[in-house]
Amino acid sequence: MTQIEANNLCKKILKEFDPNNVAKENSINDLKTLRGHFLAIEDPMLTKTVRLAYEYLSNNDSFDIAIADFEPTEEQSTFEYFVELLMNYEHPFNRQELQEFKTALEQA
Repeated sequence: MTQIEANNLCKKILKEFDPNNVAKENSINDLKTLRGHFLAIEDPMLTKTVRLAYEYLSNNDSFDIAIADFEPTEEQSTFEYFVELLMNYEHPFNRQELQEFKTALEQA
């Protein structure tokens, strides 16, 4: 999977996102596929973060993870923000916030 394909998968996840039912099987399966991309490019932080995210979704039927620099709004949920960060995962600020998600998911 290329970075373009990974971004297209993120766009698909966002398009299908339903804030009332975030833990849809499609979202979880798509995150598992996306994890394969990060595994293939040998990015252990993102590989683990995405795994923790879909496990959290599966176990909690929500994505109520809090990080310091983001407050969910009616326009954007925490899950949508997380997926948008994944779309530009090479940007240093996004990586820092994804690391915050990883830490929060590990503590959840």
